[in-house]
This record gives sequence, structure tokens and C-alpha cells, in this order.
Amino acid sequence: MKKLFLFPAIGLLLALPGLAQDYRFQVHRNVSWVVIDSAGRATIYYDLTFGCEPGAKPIDIVDIGMPNDSYVLSTAQARVRGVPCGDIRVSEYVKPGVEVHLDDMVIMPGDSATLSFSILVPKMLHQDRQDQAYASFMFSPTWYGSQYTVGSTYLECNFVFPPGTAQDEPRYHETAFTESWYDSAARAPIYRWLDDAAAPDRQYTFGASFPSRHVAAGSVQKPPPFLLKVFLGIAAVFGAVLGFLFHTAFFWIFGLIIFFAVRASKRRQMKYLPPQVSIEGVGIKRGLTAPEAGILLEMGLDRVLTMVLFGLVKKQAMAVTEREPKIKVKVLDAARADQPYEKDFLAGIDGQGLVIEKQLRECSVNLIKAVNDKLKGFSRKETVAYYRSIISQAWDQVKAAGTPELKVQAMEENYDWMMMDHDYQGRVHDHYGTGYYPVPRWWPYYYPGRTGTAGPSAPAPSGPGGQVQMPKLPGADFANTVTTGLEKFSAGLVGKLDGFTSKVTQVTNPVPVSSGSSGGSSSGGGRSSCACACACAGCACACAGGGR
Repeated sequence: MKKLFLFPAIGLLLALPGLAQDYRFQVHRNVSWVVIDSAGRATIYYDLTFGCEPGAKPIDIVDIGMPNDSYVLSTAQARVRGVPCGDIRVSEYVKPGVEVHLDDMVIMPGDSATLSFSILVPKMLHQDRQDQAYASFMFSPTWYGSQYTVGSTYLECNFVFPPGTAQDEPRYHETAFTESWYDSAARAPIYRWLDDAAAPDRQYTFGASFPSRHVAAGSVQKPPPFLLKVFLGIAAVFGAVLGFLFHTAFFWIFGLIIFFAVRASKRRQMKYLPPQVSIEGVGIKRGLTAPEAGILLEMGLDRVLTMVLFGLVKKQAMAVTEREPKIKVKVLDAARADQPYEKDFLAGIDGQGLVIEKQLRECSVNLIKAVNDKLKGFSRKETVAYYRSIISQAWDQVKAAGTPELKVQAMEENYDWMMMDHDYQGRVHDHYGTGYYPVPRWWPYYYPGRTGTAGPSAPAPSGPGGQVQMPKLPGADFANTVTTGLEKFSAGLVGKLDGFTSKVTQVTNPVPVSSGSSGGSSSGGGRSSCACACACAGCACACAGGGR
């Protein structure tokens, strides 16, 4: 399982390439406390309530960025649903940062839970630039990438000043507090910033200062003397220039060449259709099936193969018998497979009902080559636009349907086209999320063992006159099953999408080789990360970014 990143700092959560199933969640509550003690140390507390969206990746590990490297890992504590999380480590991806393993408290799709976290950060205070007698600090509660979040957030940030600080002594920076009061138990003022409709993907920065006499001497970090700063600046510039002139130029150039070569190779691995070198044809190539159109649109091969599997299920040529831990199928009537790629798919099923990945690659290669041949003499640009319009029309039919029965009828007829929409999950929940829906006739063959279904070997119940009546499901269950089922199929058929596609493109779109030379090249992927530098004379700040 993958990780969700949390950053109490400056930056953005970046999207990850190559994931067939992404994180999608709501942040119901984001409540933080920064408590300064008399030693000048800060303890940071979080209560973060996540709602994992149906069909998204489960949240099993949470990475939390730290304001600086002074955090004390041994003091970190975390709980989910009141259960302690004992595995808290230095983050592999967020520097500086920690990762909290949720273990048995994983937040599953459709579920929500609160992570409570605390940690000691000794060095948070800096001398205020406007008043040397004051200590200053700034803090940004964690925020998340817009590609992962939905809805709004209840955002609350609280500052608790050192004991002995008078009510009128602190000063706020940047943003005025929502409310403040004096806590007699803590013997200190408290500032609170509150927004009950905050954007989960936006950075909010809060700052304050107080008389430094209320904390231990030496706990407030002071800027270097002016002459020392000047000397260090000159030395840094001089060293950088000399380094560049004497030995870094070559390595920079060489490194850039490698970087762009690897990036181009990575991008090329995901382009399984070869480029057109002939003169572009005219007219639209009609008559492509949904999987063939998926190849034309260069959808992920995991989704295209899922469409092939669904087509066989719809024809009752085969049925899915198990979904977990591995997808297993049963051939019902191979004669119903009338497309070459369907026959290739069936040929890749072993005696236990498992789909052989090597055969799936061969099926993909043959399908890509067949589509490329069919497109010769036709305009790819016009053909792409044509099939995108078919996808749009399929959803227009759903939108126009006035009853659950008509919406299911539209799904019966067009589901293989509907699943090609870029916002497939959102549209399913929008149009099928309420009411009660009779399941499509292919349902028992595609979702074995689901509540209310008869299964591929049992007849559906009959109504008056012997007419078959399909069971009904509540809209939310229906939509969740459809979207989650598709994503599990897509992820389960091909394993690692990058590696699978790369092996296919080696055949269908190989890297050109210059004549008169020999040898080979390879490129490798890695987990993305980040590095940034903060310069803030009167605050503590941290880095954020990257992902996995």
C-alpha cells in the first residue's frame, strides 16, 4: 500500500505519475496546537480527521513534515481511534519528517478516522526582527494537494505562550487571530485562528511573538552579526563561482543530459503506439470497439485490458469467480469471443483460472498492432475526437435517464464506453449514488458473491409470469461497488503498470537504434522526493513537497 503525505510547512503535495489508483480524501478536521514551554521548546499537537473516498487507496501510513531537524523522534506519539501507533520512524521521503504507520488502524475507502499526533520540537524560536527583546515563531498547519482532496476543512490553529506571559504581551504576525483568552491553568494567553470552511489544499500561515524573558536563555536563535553575514555571503558567492569554473560545469552538463534522457525514456515507455511517419490520412475510422478505441486514446493498458475482460463477461463468454487475493475467472463459452484480442485473452487463462501476465502482454501487443493497422489511411486527430464524442454521448444517455431502471439500461448498453471517461468515478457517484438500482444482467458474472446477486451459476429470482427480476441495491452501495470493482481490476490485472507497459512498448514502439553501433541503455524510476531551503529571520519554517 502507498502513503499519504502530510506537511505542516511550505510547499505543495505533488501528484505522482503512473498510479492506476490515486488517493482521494476529505479532511473533515485539521486542528493543531503549538505549545511553548518555559524552556523555549515547542510541542506540536495534531488532530487530523480523514475521510477516505470510495474507490481510493486506503491510508495506511501518514508522513508528517517537521519544522526543522531538531525534532525528537523518541517523543512522538500517535493514536487512531484511541489505539496507539507504535511504529513511528524517520520518513523515507519527507526531509525533515516522520512517518506514522497506522498498522491495524488503516483508514479504508468509505471510512473516516482521526489521527492524533504529538512531538517535541526544541528549536522553534527566533529573535524577532522588529524587537530584539521578543521571540518570534510562525507555523503553517498541514495542507494537501488539490488532486487528492475534496470538500472543505474545519481548520483550527492554536498557540499557547510560555507560562508567565501576560495577556497583553504577545503580538500576532501575518494574520489576525480569531479569538484569544487567558488560560489560568496554563498561566498563559492562547491565540486561536479558526476557519470552518477552509480549503484543504491551501497554505495558511500564522505567527506570533512574545517577550523572550519568559523562556530560558539561549533558547531563542539569533541571526549572525552583520559583518559575519556579509563575510559568509561573499564566501558563498566566491566559492560557488570558483566551483563552477573549475569542476562543476562538466558535471552539471552531464547530469542534465542524463536527467532529460531518463525523463524522455520514461515518457516514451508509456507511449505504446508508434509515431506516425507517413502522411496523415483523411476521414474518421469508424467501427472500433471500446478496447480498440482505448488503445487509440492511449489509455492505461490496465484499463484497456479491464475493458476486454468486461466485454467477455458481458457476452457471458467467461465469469469472474474470485476477486481477492487474486482475480480468477472461469471460461463459460469460448465460442462467444468473436474478437481476436478476446481470443488472445482467453488463451492466457491457466487451469486454475488465473490470468497469465505474459499472455496479457502478447494480447496487448497484438491489439496495439491491429489498431495501428486499422488507422492507416485515416486521420487520427479526427478519429480521436470522434471516439471522445462517443464516450460523452454514453454519459449523456445516463444523464437523460429519468429512472433508476433507465440508468441501469444505459449502463447495460454502454458501460465499456462509460468506464473510459477521465472522471469515471465522479460521474458514477453523481448519477448512481442515490435511489435503488436493479443490477445489470452481467452483474452476477462480474461481481461474484456481492450482496443481492445470484452468482454466475444460480438463476436470478423470477417475477410474475416467470419473468426474471434482478435484485436491487442502494445507490451508494451500487456506485461504490462499480467504481471500486473497476479500480481493483485495473490494478490487479497487470501488476505494476510502468513495468508492464514498458515491456509492451519495447515491441510496439521500440527505441530507435543508430546503425553502426551496438550496446544498450536502460532507465530506472524512483520515488519522487523534494528539497528546499528556508530563509526566515524571525520565524521557523520547514520544507514540503514530493510524494510517493
